[in-house]
Amino acid sequence: MDRLRKILLVLASISLMACEQAQMFGPVGGAMVSVTELRSGAVVVTGEFTDDEDAARAFYSGDWEQLSPIQKTVFIGNHQFADSSVFSDNTWYLLRIEGGSDYYADGNFLAEPNPVPVIGAIHAIVSGAQLKSSGFLVTPMTDAVYQYLKEFVDDLTDQELAAELDQAAAQLVGDIDSDEDVDYVDVLKYSRVLNFNNKGLVVAKADVSALTTALSAGDAVLANTLADAMFAAPAPVLVAEKAYASSIADIIDGASCGPGCHYSPGIATSGPFASDNVLVPGSNPDFASINTANFASIVATDGVSYILGKVSASISHQGGPRLTPGSSDYNAFEAWLNLL
Repeated sequence: MDRLRKILLVLASISLMACEQAQMFGPVGGAMVSVTELRSGAVVVTGEFTDDEDAARAFYSGDWEQLSPIQKTVFIGNHQFADSSVFSDNTWYLLRIEGGSDYYADGNFLAEPNPVPVIGAIHAIVSGAQLKSSGFLVTPMTDAVYQYLKEFVDDLTDQELAAELDQAAAQLVGDIDSDEDVDYVDVLKYSRVLNFNNKGLVVAKADVSALTTALSAGDAVLANTLADAMFAAPAPVLVAEKAYASSIADIIDGASCGPGCHYSPGIATSGPFASDNVLVPGSNPDFASINTANFASIVATDGVSYILGKVSASISHQGGPRLTPGSSDYNAFEAWLNLL
């Protein structure tokens, strides 16, 4: 019951605290906070810092020494924007928190005698409305989502980005905020301190720990690799579908892979030469999603090299060679398959 009361205190207090809290293994104090517009990169906020222990002690009106280590986690690592009116509700921003010190780096919720320096940075994609709210966290989990989506931001509308944030969240966490839905808010609410014993994690604890260690050490290349590995596909499904609609469908048609062959009725859709790769033409309103899903299934089962072997006829293919290795169409098709 004593632990439950402590957790309830943390939950009640965090909604009254600063806009966001930074966490690595535990709260990160003294870290520099900056905000840029996600799409343009324009700097909106810079030169602000999360609360270290001295700032947290000054903020807390009671006897700091009477607080337990887990209670202190409510106050260390917090940050309040000096002027949140600079944020536009419907604009996407990138929040970056760099450096500082991890006060609970050993993972035991015991305050470090000498807080562990953080070399790297953590990020979160957030809307202006979220930046004006309270009680969200910037963690290796929010950074994982950012690492996964950062290369594709320009390929997504604001609405599509919101959808992909929700899709990515479901691969990392469960229903953290207990609203009977798993979405990106659950990633923003995930706290290692509150969700003790890894409650709510979908990914493996070891994977989160490895990512945290890489981010803390400032190893951006390793962090990106570890973050990408947490997700089922190398690219968001909407990105792959849009690429199919804009270019790959024309390659399929131009190489005569579709009409008369992989589009029904075609020789690859039934009979002795039936293939698993049955596609639908552009006249079908869902052609991009159907065909992308079909190719993704084959990639998952047989690999990219199998499909490339078929289209180049280096693997026996009833239709013969359709694309020449090294050609622009072949290279574009290969790059697209690698998104799946």
